[in-house]
Amino acid sequence: MRGLLRNPLRIIKHPFIILGVSCDLIAAVLNIIALRFGELSVLTPISALTYIWACLFSVRILKERMTQRKWLGVSLIVVGVVLVTLGRAA
Repeated sequence: MRGLLRNPLRIIKHPFIILGVSCDLIAAVLNIIALRFGELSVLTPISALTYIWACLFSVRILKERMTQRKWLGVSLIVVGVVLVTLGRAA
């Protein structure tokens, strides 16, 4: 940790940092494109799906534990997105 603090360029050049920033930039560009063609009231709840991906990746890659309360939160996000998309189709 001390080596990283002495040389901040090591943090910036780390492959995971580069990958994370790249993914974030791609997501931002895709979000701008989606907002240009879609409705904000539909796209905003759908963007909440990023929380689900974060939970799934944290369990799979970081070996984090998900509590029942966290799974309930993920389930509520899914239900909310489904309701918004179904409401849009009606």
